[in-house]
Amino acid sequence: MITKNEGCKRSYKMSENFEEHALFIMKELERLGKAIDRLDEKMASLKFDIEALKIKSGLWGAAGAAIPVVGLLLYQLVAKVI
Repeated sequence: MITKNEGCKRSYKMSENFEEHALFIMKELERLGKAIDRLDEKMASLKFDIEALKIKSGLWGAAGAAIPVVGLLLYQLVAKVI
């Protein structure tokens, strides 16, 4: 049988464990929040890198398309002269 005194000790232990657990959860939430912030920064950096690659690929595509056009124009110019 539990006496009144033992019941108080148990509720105190439960309260102490709850506070420890709550503190642990808060620290984990803070840690996860910081990790999410770091991921957001990395994602922003990757988005910037992707946009830069899109611009570079567009420029290289335009340069690649210009080569046959310049060749065709030179061919027609030479054909008119000859």
